[in-house]
Amino acid sequence: MDEKFRKRVQFLVDQAGGQSSLARAADMSLGAIQRYLKGGDPTRLALIKLAQAGDVSLSWLIYGEEGKMEVSSEGKPKYKMYGFSESSSNGWQEAFAYRVRTELDWPDPECFTIIARDDVLASEGIKKDFVCFVSPNTRAQPEDIIFIKNNHGAAGLKKYLREDQDWVYLEGFAGQTTYKEKLKQSEIDQIAPVVFVKRR
Repeated sequence: MDEKFRKRVQFLVDQAGGQSSLARAADMSLGAIQRYLKGGDPTRLALIKLAQAGDVSLSWLIYGEEGKMEVSSEGKPKYKMYGFSESSSNGWQEAFAYRVRTELDWPDPECFTIIARDDVLASEGIKKDFVCFVSPNTRAQPEDIIFIKNNHGAAGLKKYLREDQDWVYLEGFAGQTTYKEKLKQSEIDQIAPVVFVKRR
């Protein structure tokens, strides 16, 4: 991470009342906090813990700004919309951007939308061509449908089961059947829960 990120971690340290206080609040080791203050790269899970402990957004912690969102003439946020290409046998796909925008009142400036490309998630209320609003700054809870993208750019909509320090446990969908899988934390680029679904 860059020097500006180090300064944002220092800000969290100061707000918490010291390195040990921030480590306790984030349920992390003191050594981890000190490593980030020296420029070490945090994992995705560490970023989430730091943001929650400091009561700041992931956007601010990573980029230093909340980001500006396009709004409609009625003042509603307009979100980027993505679709999926054909999926592989294990449900991983490549996301591609549409030129259209859609609107919803949701307080996450990084919110975006995904168009469901088939009916494999119909049992979860997500049918083909439904629009799924995805919130990167909302923490996933067990049984949530999530958008998840790995370090190679492949993505998918899966059911989030749980996670620990090393793994994220998921349930995938293939036709009428489901299957369990797990991904290493180090292989994940993004996890974001679906917070709202509507017909397109």
